[in-house]
Amino acid sequence: MKNYKLKNIIILSLISALFIFIGVTQYNSFKKNITEANDQLLAGYKQQLQTIIYTYKINSDTFFNEKINCDDVLEIMYKVQSASIEEQEVLREQLHEIMIESYNEQIVAGYRQLHFHLIDNTSFLRMHRPSKYGDDLTEVRETVRLVNANLEYVEGFEEGKIFNGYRYVFPLIYNDIHVGSVEFSISYQSVALLFRELFDETSTFIIKREIVEDSVFESELSNYILSDLSFDYYYDKEVYDYYESSVLEEEREIIDSVNNKILENYKENIKNEEDFYIIDIENNRLVFFLSIRNIKDEHVAYEVFYNSNFSSVYNVNDIGEKLVYTVILWLLSMAYVVQLYKSRNKFINLTKTDKLTNCYNRHAVDEIFTREVELFRRYKKEFSMIMFDIDHFKKVNDEFGHFSGDIVLKGITQVVKDNIRTNDCLIRWGGEEFIILLPQSNLEDATICSEKIRKEIESNRFIEGYEKIITISLGVTVFNKFDTFDEVIIRLDRNLYKAKENGRNNVVSTV
Repeated sequence: MKNYKLKNIIILSLISALFIFIGVTQYNSFKKNITEANDQLLAGYKQQLQTIIYTYKINSDTFFNEKINCDDVLEIMYKVQSASIEEQEVLREQLHEIMIESYNEQIVAGYRQLHFHLIDNTSFLRMHRPSKYGDDLTEVRETVRLVNANLEYVEGFEEGKIFNGYRYVFPLIYNDIHVGSVEFSISYQSVALLFRELFDETSTFIIKREIVEDSVFESELSNYILSDLSFDYYYDKEVYDYYESSVLEEEREIIDSVNNKILENYKENIKNEEDFYIIDIENNRLVFFLSIRNIKDEHVAYEVFYNSNFSSVYNVNDIGEKLVYTVILWLLSMAYVVQLYKSRNKFINLTKTDKLTNCYNRHAVDEIFTREVELFRRYKKEFSMIMFDIDHFKKVNDEFGHFSGDIVLKGITQVVKDNIRTNDCLIRWGGEEFIILLPQSNLEDATICSEKIRKEIESNRFIEGYEKIITISLGVTVFNKFDTFDEVIIRLDRNLYKAKENGRNNVVSTV
């Protein structure tokens, strides 16, 4: 009997030990999975932030080449170098007048600043504050100093004398003479807005208080509000105002509660100045802090994301349920990471789409052309291209205004889309000029397509009250075996020019 009891005790002890081992293993696995999932989410936020910054880099480069790096702007900056104070005033007004329309377009696109500097780093024209100029930026604007010293493009986050921003700074060269620099910058409100659109998530931005107070004009300190996350940081007022206007009252109360906990319990995490996240079970929030570093790789700010899409797994006590919830959380996290990846691709695709006409833009051409060349070389699939231009489009803008011009552009785009195949690609090449790439089409096919489009547009009336017929001229060519992209474009452009010489509203095609 004693042996039987002893045997049972040993068996029960072994079973208990086994369950304890399984419980501890599952619990540790649970914690590990939670950590890995959150680390992946943090990495996803960082990747998305980098995607947004890179997208604005592409847009800034395009804007610089099309609007800034041209003779009328560069000549003004050249004249400034030897101008008197009175002459500089006149030149500044001229530059402001030239840039104001483009600057307003930039604001709509999410930019915050357009700023011209002289070769000695002196502020010449702030489009966002035209009345403030003449101050030396050398000590506070490392990007400007580097660009003017090395004559090379520089980008990075910086505080300024009025606003902070992620800055894209270009040297200005006129006839091989250095005449200054220009910067484009975005605020982190643009980031907050995009994250709200993509994920319906709340985010905010805080910047170190000492950096603001050391750099910003005293008269501009009203652009900042003391943060309730840490008294060592300011909110950017523009970002904070956007948060106040876009977040529902219920969500605001939750975030205020989260912020109070952070202020009380996570001071050391913030002082470490590195990426981190916190878990607030009570408010059902994961809060991610992404460190923002300046051009010198110094921590200067945090972008803060309030994630409300995590499971209540943290509240489960039963070890069996924890295992189930761990699997669920893992799957949800994987789904969320996939969503981040897809949204990143979606955002990149947005940069390849013309906002007005919703067709491809110039940035997409290389990818589309390269794909068709590869198909041609691998499978001998011939393709053709059409370039067309709206005849006398300037008269439409002059007589009816740019709004009516936009209606014409959208109307013509729709007519073209209705008369090409689904696998044909319509690209806005620039202004009123478009390209159509037709896969698996020879020159005859493309010419027939061009004539059809030309007649359809000629028969349409896009603007009510505009009696003149709106027409297009078209150039057509086919891709040849050893063509480069530039060679195809030159042929298209030449054929389009001949079509215009022939009286417009006609098609010219050559191989």
